[in-house]
Amino acid sequence: MAVYQLQKHLENTSIRVNAFDPGLVPGTGLARTYPPLLKFMWNNIMPVLTLFRRNTNTAKKSGTNLANLAFAQQYKNLNGKYVEGTKVISSSKDSYNKSFQKDLWNTSIKLAHINQAETSLQLS
Repeated sequence: MAVYQLQKHLENTSIRVNAFDPGLVPGTGLARTYPPLLKFMWNNIMPVLTLFRRNTNTAKKSGTNLANLAFAQQYKNLNGKYVEGTKVISSSKDSYNKSFQKDLWNTSIKLAHINQAETSLQLS
């Protein structure tokens, strides 16, 4: 939701804003605070899922997909979209709700204690 609202605030600029879903990325530091058995499974068993489970990727694959989204020619005009791996897909129904987007935007600005004098971006 925040991406759609940010893209709206930047629509008169050359800045592109997209949401990227890296998928499940087992074998990363995400499990560093897990109990030993779960940490072992995350680091040693779950990576096998990258071979056959949709949107389950290695860190290298997810990183490559993100770099491509940022720099590849095929995405140079993509703006305000939700990208899962390499595919542009629809995000959740609620994410398109303008009222929810605005509420998230305003709440985020408030919680981050950002004021208009600190940014050239129009906050409201």
